[in-house]
Amino acid sequence: MYKANVLSRGFKTLILVVFLLAVAVPVYAEDLWLKDPATGFKVWDPSYLDNRTFTWTGGCKSGYVDGKGTLTVYYRGQASRQYEGTYVIGRLSGQGVLITYDGHDTSHYEGELRNGERHGKGVMVMQDGTRYEADWEYNNINGRATVIWPTGERLEGTFKMGLTGEGVKVWPNGDRYEGGFIVGARSSEGIMIFADGTRYKGNWQDDKCEGYGEISKDGRIIRRGWFFENQFVGTEEVYRDRQDQRDLEYDD
Repeated sequence: MYKANVLSRGFKTLILVVFLLAVAVPVYAEDLWLKDPATGFKVWDPSYLDNRTFTWTGGCKSGYVDGKGTLTVYYRGQASRQYEGTYVIGRLSGQGVLITYDGHDTSHYEGELRNGERHGKGVMVMQDGTRYEADWEYNNINGRATVIWPTGERLEGTFKMGLTGEGVKVWPNGDRYEGGFIVGARSSEGIMIFADGTRYKGNWQDDKCEGYGEISKDGRIIRRGWFFENQFVGTEEVYRDRQDQRDLEYDD
């Protein structure tokens, strides 16, 4: 009897969760539709901002923005995003252009879009000149990508949800890194080959030699052991002590 009551309560809880999700999803989705108060026409905009308005240079059909044109979305009176492409029933998909304005930075994307988001193959160039040639999924890099910085650095690899994955980064002076990246920083395991032939092979964290590794040159090992923030500390005990001290400083 007790088991039956527990199962019954569990089933009722499941039904309640499903019901709440069913109610919440349409409400959330409705927030992404913008409506022109003058014409009543709607357009899908995934920018998740309140107080949005828009202007549209193309046509409309059945109450929705439709056809080829340029859509500019305004947030509190300031241009926030601009889309160029072909809309079908208020949604932009296929080849197009997406320009975002962030106050401090601007990005220009040209390539495949889905519902107004970067999705597929495309190229995004930031205001400072940084260039991303990548496979995109819902605005995030997901797949093969090449990043070229205005300083001349170049990164190529396979990444998920941004620049996290495995790749190769080269510098204009001839330095080269092969290994793991987390959010664009050298992390996990990797090999750094400097222009003078010196090699570091081992663990990385936040673009620094961190953990166990070895330094070699011309086939001869110079140092092998534990590193902390690019400094050789020798033993694991010293490394752990440094880690503990850093954690205490961060806690302060």
